[in-house]
Amino acid sequence: MSRRYSIAQARQDLAAIIHEAETAGPIQFTRRGKSVAILLSQADYDRLTATRQDFWEAYEAFRVLPDFADVDVDPEIFTVRDASPGRDVSF
Repeated sequence: MSRRYSIAQARQDLAAIIHEAETAGPIQFTRRGKSVAILLSQADYDRLTATRQDFWEAYEAFRVLPDFADVDVDPEIFTVRDASPGRDVSF
């Protein structure tokens, strides 16, 4: 946390505290010395609440992004897996 303010302090200088949250990061509010709330900038809040891709969507996006010619990686590396179901196993 960058700063801590009591609720009484926050009442007196709310505009400056909000500006500080926008520029310097989260602000912690306390009541009788115990943390009770956190003030975040809108950008931080949006980042934390954005919907996330599941693993497969992220993996597919990763496979599309790189230009393998620039890093000398053969793009067939992603297609070398054997598609057979594997061996039979008894439990």
